Amino acid sequence: MYWNRSLLVKNSPLDISRLWVLLQLPKLGIQLSREKLNAILHGDQSGTVVNCFFVCVSHLLGISSFMSTHDAPAMVRFQARQAQTAWEATADLSQGDDYGLKVQAAVFITAGHIYVRMPRMAILYTQKSCDFIKAGKL
Repeated sequence: MYWNRSLLVKNSPLDISRLWVLLQLPKLGIQLSREKLNAILHGDQSGTVVNCFFVCVSHLLGISSFMSTHDAPAMVRFQARQAQTAWEATADLSQGDDYGLKVQAAVFITAGHIYVRMPRMAILYTQKSCDFIKAGKL
């Protein structure tokens, strides 16, 4: 990894949950540049360094996996906003021709569906990953 916990700016629960997700990326076979990792770590949703999809999904996976406050009304609203933004960002990703990015996004989505125990959706996005690999000749 290119960074460590000392890079956390606020040390907030969201920072910690994003860090937890970033530490899981190598297990998923996802490798991002230092700049992209730092943008996700700091919650940068501007889209200038990394597609906001990855930041939103990192929030969602981190909150669901790491934090126990998912039942709080404010946290539920936050999760809903992050999910909406992530799905909107997938439309942007699907328009592009960066198949490597599409594969990484599909793997992120697969991981989320595995975590929430939706195996059919996980299988669907695993297949989408394979389709992107074939289409991009990766």
